[in-house]
Amino acid sequence: MKNRQLMVLTLCVGTLVSCNAEASDTFELLCWGGNLAPSAQPPSGVKFRDYEIQTTFACGITDQDNLACWGQDDWHRYAPVGMKAKKLSLSGVIGCVLDMEGKIVCWGNNQSGQLNPPARVVQGRAIDDVFTNGQEVCAREKGGGMYCWGWWRDNPAPWSSEIMSLKIDQFASHQDFACWSELDKDGYTCTFGFSGEKRVHSDQGRVKRLHVEAYGKTRVLLESGELITYNGEGEVVGNGHGILDFDGGIVSNCWLDQSHKVSCHYGGKRFEYDIPNTMPPPKTRFDHIAVTNQNVCGALR
Repeated sequence: MKNRQLMVLTLCVGTLVSCNAEASDTFELLCWGGNLAPSAQPPSGVKFRDYEIQTTFACGITDQDNLACWGQDDWHRYAPVGMKAKKLSLSGVIGCVLDMEGKIVCWGNNQSGQLNPPARVVQGRAIDDVFTNGQEVCAREKGGGMYCWGWWRDNPAPWSSEIMSLKIDQFASHQDFACWSELDKDGYTCTFGFSGEKRVHSDQGRVKRLHVEAYGKTRVLLESGELITYNGEGEVVGNGHGILDFDGGIVSNCWLDQSHKVSCHYGGKRFEYDIPNTMPPPKTRFDHIAVTNQNVCGALR
């Protein structure tokens, strides 16, 4: 789960779109770059509390609690622009917001019923956050219980029943792969394999951020600055230190070092090279970054 309320500022960079925000609890967005087409610009002079960016499209919640969107996208053109909202989650083909009364409103691909929260999930529950990764949608109940629907191939992931009884703090998933931490507890649990047959559990360290990609590549960032990377089989394939923040997609990876400088690489398992010079990382300092396969977002220091 993202934790925007801890942010001071935000910046975005990506293969197609980049954005940054000026410092304060609310911020203005500026978009630039784009290797295939110029990036769309957010509404001029509008300040935001939260935002998420996809390849050629973005949405944000303004300082007046209104949903604003810009750019072009076949799935997200149905976003309910102008409605009041307090939480936002945007993926490749699905977007969701939590309105001011705690109602979930989703748009985009409804192939597996993702746009229709089941009554068993929403009735009688106080929902405080919503999450989608482009396949299933999950709602977090106040106090931490997670409830998901719209499963890929209509088969609930093996972790779905387990997280309903836990008090979830941070959460990330992609299809059958998932990783989570619990409120007021150190450590984390991650599941691997398309049937969840393998899991990794640690009770050491406070989790700062979790990220799960397609085919199960998982990253765990601890408050201590240690960054642990697992492959889809749950094996540790990387261990970094002194990391303030990180995020990554299948082809884009960015991180902040102790001097708050951002570094990015574009590539995959077989190749890795700097992001093309048409869109280099800005030469400034940041407190936070966020990355999808096409975009990187962060907080200006």
